[in-house]
Amino acid sequence: MSNGENAVRVSSGVEALIQRLRDEGVESGRAQAEKIVADAETRAGWILKQAEEDAGRLRKQAREEAERLERSGREALNAAARDALLTSLPYPGELFKAKQTPLSRLKLDGRLRMLSEEDAALLGEVEGLVHWINQPMERTDAAFVARAGRLIPSMEDAPLKEVVQFRLEVRTAIAALRRRKRGEGPPRPDETWGYGRWVGHIQRYWGEPAFRLEGVFPWLPEASQLLNTGDSLGLERLLLGMAWEHLGRAAEQHYFDLEAVVLYVQRWDIIDRWTTYSGEAAVQRFHALVDKGLGEFAQIFS
Repeated sequence: MSNGENAVRVSSGVEALIQRLRDEGVESGRAQAEKIVADAETRAGWILKQAEEDAGRLRKQAREEAERLERSGREALNAAARDALLTSLPYPGELFKAKQTPLSRLKLDGRLRMLSEEDAALLGEVEGLVHWINQPMERTDAAFVARAGRLIPSMEDAPLKEVVQFRLEVRTAIAALRRRKRGEGPPRPDETWGYGRWVGHIQRYWGEPAFRLEGVFPWLPEASQLLNTGDSLGLERLLLGMAWEHLGRAAEQHYFDLEAVVLYVQRWDIIDRWTTYSGEAAVQRFHALVDKGLGEFAQIFS
């Protein structure tokens, strides 16, 4: 083989090698380019997802901040309304020295309109439980207990919850005394008749004079005695005085909050009950004395 042929073969081999390297380089470059594009697309998708998540978090934070500001503003307005209301209410004074309520119910209701709808609703719920005058005649004991069971656990303020529960438990104890005085036996285990922690205890110790609750209700033996002797005025005085003191102690812990409003209205109700009850009792005693003094002439002016 001549030198010329060898040179041509070498040249062809070199060109083939160059072409092969070029082809491999192109393929490698294409693969790398595709990988770069794929990585870029993945990165872009991740960036977009992160941006959407960040935007969602920002929207959530903005919404929560707006709700917080709205709630704070509403609470500030409610607090200002309660402050104005409470500073406008006259001091209730002493219960058994009162001749009338510190202000009329009409005026009290007018000032209570300063409360927000939310505060007024809670006050109405409490009044519906603790004020017997607000109880519909058709409401059964079971319905009343069910209503108390819904409202009291939902109260966020522990002292207020304790006050309302205490008054209902007192009412349960007095109801038991009245039932026993009428000659009734203990309520059936499946009967809904009272509210609170002592319902089952009272049923178990029905035959005991104070249901073994003297440690919880020190006034209960005296209440039982007054009930059995028919001293309704004495019993009313005892119960109202006890409730008045209990509410007074609770009021010392509250000044310009909703609980203070609720406690004031409850104390107003007690004054109203006492002045009404004692006034009617005084009239009855007066007529009894007149009848006794006139004797056979008692009907002379009738």
